[in-house]
Amino acid sequence: MARRRLNRRYLLHNLQEAREHLDAAILKVKAGNQAGLEAWFPWIYRKLNRAWNCRHMKERERDTETDAEFEAACRFPADLAGEITASPPDSSENS
Repeated sequence: MARRRLNRRYLLHNLQEAREHLDAAILKVKAGNQAGLEAWFPWIYRKLNRAWNCRHMKERERDTETDAEFEAACRFPADLAGEITASPPDSSENS
């Protein structure tokens, strides 16, 4: 099976949006402000899930995506379900 081309621009867009909101949530917690924090986490997870699920999506596919397809892309990636471990991967491997 041929490997699909990575849409780096869209992947980075979703990762950066998730990071911006994660950074904001971290600042809220550091400041002792937990009000509304529970609303941030689902949104952050949705962006991370979408980043992975749509990493190969072409622009024209995004333009014609239905609401149901959008919601499906925001769910936890089925292909990563077996990949969760107790320790994160070594980040120095990809430097």
